[in-house]
Amino acid sequence: MDYVNLPKFYVVVLFKDMPANTMYVGGKANDNFVRIRVDHIARQMDDPAIRAMCMEAIEEKLAPFVKDRGYDWEVHLNETPMDLWRTQGLVPPPAESAIEKLWAKENRPVPYEQPAG
Repeated sequence: MDYVNLPKFYVVVLFKDMPANTMYVGGKANDNFVRIRVDHIARQMDDPAIRAMCMEAIEEKLAPFVKDRGYDWEVHLNETPMDLWRTQGLVPPPAESAIEKLWAKENRPVPYEQPAG
């Protein structure tokens, strides 16, 4: 699966800085802990091998920011069903469709005739 062609606006990053002494791991304060939560929506991963490959890619991309800096860290991925996703009130178009390619080119949701449902 080639994720390079995803519309860039599909990727949203939120950093939440936690004050000192507010993160507890195993009942002990840990100011050196980073939790990364990925809400995965644009594609579904039904194959365990694809899931493992995705997690390895995420960990590789995050390593310079957490692992290599000596943080204690964890990452987990939540997968949202496609039918529970809207962007700007639009049902995102099917993967690799002409309209998704237009969304990628424009880097924004472009209104289109949505499937009846």
